[in-house]
Amino acid sequence: MPDVSAPGSSALRERLLEVCAGDESSLRAIVDGARVPGLAALLDHLPLRHHLLGAAEDSHEIAHALPRLVELEPRPEVLGAFDPWLLPATIFVVCAAPIEQLRMHLKRFLVVLDGTRREVLLRFYDPRTVAPFLDASTDDERRLFFGPIQRLAAPTPSDPDGRWLRFDRPPGAVLSGALPARQRPFALSRAHEDAFRSDSLARYETRVVAYLRQVHPARALGQEDALLRALVGAARRIGAELGVIMGRDVTRLAEVLLLGGEAAAHDALGAAGPETRPAQLLALRDRLAAAEASGLG
Repeated sequence: MPDVSAPGSSALRERLLEVCAGDESSLRAIVDGARVPGLAALLDHLPLRHHLLGAAEDSHEIAHALPRLVELEPRPEVLGAFDPWLLPATIFVVCAAPIEQLRMHLKRFLVVLDGTRREVLLRFYDPRTVAPFLDASTDDERRLFFGPIQRLAAPTPSDPDGRWLRFDRPPGAVLSGALPARQRPFALSRAHEDAFRSDSLARYETRVVAYLRQVHPARALGQEDALLRALVGAARRIGAELGVIMGRDVTRLAEVLLLGGEAAAHDALGAAGPETRPAQLLALRDRLAAAEASGLG
């Protein structure tokens, strides 16, 4: 179990009191069960009342991976569990409505329609998803999503400065009959899907840049982030030209560009057949990395 005397708990309490404007009774949390193994048992141990945000027919086999709506009590032992154990998988909710009304409202947005009218899961309880979703939403769409919620807040993912995301419900009433229903799910717009793609790409580039700095410090540590991101963009462009588009292969191609340049990639892969290019790319990456390690690269 987490150390309930975690030093960050007092700072978290101050942050949450600011988020809920001092009204602790309106404070809730949504925690992603897929990112916190044993979440239900931990919440029971604290103890905190919690409610599954899934359909009644969801089987026990998947219940552990579903989000849980938590009736938050900012006691020291609770905050010690949230910071840092649960915080990355949590969105805090300010809502004065009864917990069951809030739960039923949130369930409306678990399954939405994508641009092809296919039903997909909307992970609005993940800070990495809710931010681009709300940024791309119109005021009417935000009002629909917020419903009885006044505010959402969460730590900004991977922000070294510790800043928080915060979204407030736009003023105004929800249009009559506009709320999503099982037979009429919320439909993602083109703006939503573009925002998700842009955000996913930005996070991928961030991961690749961090990987390059860790694995090839002699070449990457002195480079600015903008230059390394441009290199990842070049890897995506060249990968598309060569038919090498899997994320793993694009990362390897970025390594090749860092270690040997664009000409090395084209010379080694241009004549290869599409089926053999991933294997040739891996071999080229390994050769260049070995040369770098021996001081010949």
